[in-house]
Amino acid sequence: MKRMYVGALLLVIAIIACTVSLAQVTPAHQAAVGVWDTDKGGQMEFYIQDGKLYAKVVATEKGIDPNAKCTRCSGDLKDKPLMGAVLIYSFTPDSDGTWSGGRIADSKTGLIYQGKIKVEAATMTLRAYLGNPILGGSLVWKRH
Repeated sequence: MKRMYVGALLLVIAIIACTVSLAQVTPAHQAAVGVWDTDKGGQMEFYIQDGKLYAKVVATEKGIDPNAKCTRCSGDLKDKPLMGAVLIYSFTPDSDGTWSGGRIADSKTGLIYQGKIKVEAATMTLRAYLGNPILGGSLVWKRH
């Protein structure tokens, strides 16, 4: 009987720990939703699906054919049209209102970056990096 109580107690503690560690999508997180103008003249549409943040191409960058295919991409993106491609995916909400843990596919190089996304007013800062965040770079995009 005592063993059953210990097992139940451990289960409750595990559930509480998981719940506390998972940040909920707040209004601060919702600020990322919408169309953003990239620093190179393209547009990305951000949306939340199943509690995670994603973004797809809705306008290609200046000088890039809207009918271009993602030839350097890998996996599901390989040789698919760039227009509509989900290049930013699986970002989860952090307790401070930012998004992290997702991936950013670079259609020009085929590299997949880790990243962090922060929105302040009408500005989005996207930090992309391979391995260590210190060695990455930041993009600043404006709300469309």
